[in-house]
Amino acid sequence: MYKQMIDTEKIFGLFEKKIKSEDEVFIDFTENPTYWIGMFIKIIGNHFIYVENILKVLKGNNKDINLNEVKKAGKYLAFNKAWEYISKIDISNEKHKKLIQENKNLKLKDTLEQCIQLYASYEEYDKCVHLRDIFSLL
Repeated sequence: MYKQMIDTEKIFGLFEKKIKSEDEVFIDFTENPTYWIGMFIKIIGNHFIYVENILKVLKGNNKDINLNEVKKAGKYLAFNKAWEYISKIDISNEKHKKLIQENKNLKLKDTLEQCIQLYASYEEYDKCVHLRDIFSLL
């Protein structure tokens, strides 16, 4: 019988084998107009829940807080976060324009209307113009 040493490199090499592929592709979906529109709709749609949760916490902790002002501030913060996404849409870009025209999303239409009303009440007309331009493509 032959006595042969076990090659531990062969055994442990099976578990530590690192496969490197030069064909791996990572796609950043956050830099895509479809993502921006989706996040815009989602943030505006969920802001009611966000504000209600804040109000529940504040109601119990402090009776001196003006809850209407907190609600107003929460709404403004949520809409401004949503603005960060929708402001990236460039209607002079044919791809962005085509995406909006083909989408015809009712939620997008409603969300744009809500934002236009809010920003008009704060006299932020530059935002209203951008939102109205997007709305006109629907």
